[in-house]
Amino acid sequence: MRYGDVRRFWSKVEKRGPDDCWNWRGTPHPTLGYGRFTSAGVTDGAHRWAYLLSKGVIPKGVYVCHQCDNRLCCNPGHLFLGSCADNIRDMHRKGRATTNRATGTAHHNAKLTPDLVQRLRDEYAAGGVTQKALASRYGVNQATVSQIVRHEIWR
Repeated sequence: MRYGDVRRFWSKVEKRGPDDCWNWRGTPHPTLGYGRFTSAGVTDGAHRWAYLLSKGVIPKGVYVCHQCDNRLCCNPGHLFLGSCADNIRDMHRKGRATTNRATGTAHHNAKLTPDLVQRLRDEYAAGGVTQKALASRYGVNQATVSQIVRHEIWR
């Protein structure tokens, strides 16, 4: 990869602390949600480029997996090589497989607890606050707040 392409790649990565996710700010894949980058006519996942630039060659047929499960993450410290089977085992171990169907605080992406959900509902019922403001305050999106206050989720 040319030096200019290396600089261009890292300019699209939001570098943060060594333990934080370094999110890809460039164009993500339209359906898969992974960052993507093109150099010398080769397009591949941004996380794969990050691994290649930081740790070296990726053997053919080997996956670059995320310890953090963040598809946009390009932090080399969060990336590891594995087979398809390794990736699937990792998914099951972390409760991301659809067969696990973890809900509530057991879900791997849970940001709320039952107490926080009740507090959110109470604040919304009291009035004077928008769903968007509550979403920002509780670290979720507005659609989630809407489903919570309508008791569609977190029943």
